[in-house]
Amino acid sequence: MGLCRKDRGDWGRNALPAPGGEDGGTGVPSPPMEAPDFDWIHLAETDSTNRWAADWLRREDGRSGRPAVILADRQGAGRGQFGRPWWSAAGRDLTMTFAHPAPALRADTTPAHWSMVWAMSVREAIAPFSAVELRIKWPNDLLAMDPSGDWAKLGGILVENHWQGGELAGVLIGVGVNLAPPPAGVDFRAVGLEELRTDPAGVTPEEVGRQVAAGLACTFRSMPSPEQIVRQYLMSLHGLGEIGVYTRQGERHRGVLRGFTAAGDAQFDWLD
Repeated sequence: MGLCRKDRGDWGRNALPAPGGEDGGTGVPSPPMEAPDFDWIHLAETDSTNRWAADWLRREDGRSGRPAVILADRQGAGRGQFGRPWWSAAGRDLTMTFAHPAPALRADTTPAHWSMVWAMSVREAIAPFSAVELRIKWPNDLLAMDPSGDWAKLGGILVENHWQGGELAGVLIGVGVNLAPPPAGVDFRAVGLEELRTDPAGVTPEEVGRQVAAGLACTFRSMPSPEQIVRQYLMSLHGLGEIGVYTRQGERHRGVLRGFTAAGDAQFDWLD
């Protein structure tokens, strides 16, 4: 039972579904139980899907209240956390933004909770395409075990909350996922979804993107409680209690992630 099922009674019991979902990563995931409720905007090229979506929010069509998905075949200036550039293979990798104008989210949840939910939703949507387990590295990197047996970055999520006068005017969830094997020379360990499948047939950005978008749309309709969010996020997490490298105030530092407060804030023991 996942994040977006009609029956939420089992929420959190199966935080780590079997690799590859029900079909072992060899086929197309089953469609969501509820029909998606968002507009689909497919661009040949843009500088950044999040930037395009931010402009969309300010226009009349972005004030209708209906969510939209912006998927680009080519992204000229994609970015990840802290403004870092995001590399992607044109037409082969997933680069998209889920944009939701003025969402009505649970009053007892915080932006930290929202980020957790959306990271878990993306992980859950991609898991059926993969034959290996996927994990989340705080705050929102998606990891998979590559063919050599090492954990490697499969994708990332960039959440931007837009506020007006203290009210949440819109949410942008940028999602980048490597589908093709990353090129040699990237300065971090990375893996492509095609390397994690037992089926030799590839997957398309639109195929994966629609599954991701449907899952994200569900979380806006029915968000779990803060306690459920933190509990399942902990079960989905990579590196809890271990020494790792994390970003603090824009710089990389070694530390141990110990857990989270009730408000969803990360708790670290810093080593430098």
